[in-house]
Amino acid sequence: MSNHPNRFLIFFLAVMSLSAKISPAQESAFSMGTGLGLNVTNVSGKADLPSRSDIESFNLTGIRFYSLIGIKFNRRLVLLIEPSYEQKGFKQKELLVDSNITLDTSLWTVSGDLLYMSNYFTIPVTLNLTVGDRIRLNLGAGGYLGFLSESRLRVEADDLSPGVEDIDYSNSFSSMDFGALARVSVEFKLLTFLAIELGGSYSVGLKDVATEEYFSDETLKNKSLYAGAGLRFYFAGSGSE
Repeated sequence: MSNHPNRFLIFFLAVMSLSAKISPAQESAFSMGTGLGLNVTNVSGKADLPSRSDIESFNLTGIRFYSLIGIKFNRRLVLLIEPSYEQKGFKQKELLVDSNITLDTSLWTVSGDLLYMSNYFTIPVTLNLTVGDRIRLNLGAGGYLGFLSESRLRVEADDLSPGVEDIDYSNSFSSMDFGALARVSVEFKLLTFLAIELGGSYSVGLKDVATEEYFSDETLKNKSLYAGAGLRFYFAGSGSE
């Protein structure tokens, strides 16, 4: 999937800068963190290509990179805000692809795979129940709001030269997405202020992200399964009570 490291770096630094400004005044209530992992994504329903219906979609794997802000309400309840960069999408296999489908001006027809790759800036917010101290279990539920950065369609076929046709497809998807999610993680305290976090989440989109330009009457909603690792930094008094 295509990346925009400079744009995301600015986004990530802005979030961390805001966190640094608000945390000193309430050190006992905040934690911060960052992490990286894999997103296995797909869409609900089946994409309806022009003149072709009921074509199955397959999983696509991307990355998710996030920063984290934790706000403690009490010993057991923590609100987590995780501004993230996420790669989502889905794949359709072994289709007869022509220039009408790819919106290309050239005339060709090949058998190949279609990869729909979308980059999002998302803000997941979850309320988490925490149990334990040195080893801590976190169970959370909430929702997310996502903003589309870019979407591309990649056609992979042996008959193409050099074998790949890559097209900007941002107009075929909605600029905004939102949905519900559940998360689970386990923290291993290394120091009073530092923990390694291993975890995952599952999100289900509630908004139709397909536009009529390509997907006609079909309704497509994102869904993703994330697994990864990160670091949590606790300020004085916020790690355990």
